[in-house]
Amino acid sequence: MPHLPDVVMWSIPAFVLLTVLEMVSYRRHPAQESGAAGYEAKDAATSIGMGVGSLVFDALWKIPIVAIYTAVYELTPLRVPVLWWTLPLMLLAQDFFYYWSHRGHHVIRVLWACHVVHHSSEKFN
Repeated sequence: MPHLPDVVMWSIPAFVLLTVLEMVSYRRHPAQESGAAGYEAKDAATSIGMGVGSLVFDALWKIPIVAIYTAVYELTPLRVPVLWWTLPLMLLAQDFFYYWSHRGHHVIRVLWACHVVHHSSEKFN
């Protein structure tokens, strides 16, 4: 199996760079028609803090999940080969399941209780 890069570790620098570019853009060209003030320090700090907390919680949660997936992988005879045409199919399948998981977080109350902080900011930044 080929060694695939850790997408999260590669996306963090891109996320930080795009956030800084957006902040600079707001400072240079404020949105007069909507009255948007751009980034507010408290709001941005809260969002970043929740993101870091989410990464820590995810790291702790992944330990038992990886153990379960490893056990299931060892017990099942099913294998998906890593080929040029299987990767797009697996990405499509993963996106499909993520959509339904995310939708479930919006309609099932106990899942919404965990997910609502994702929607707590008054600004979409």
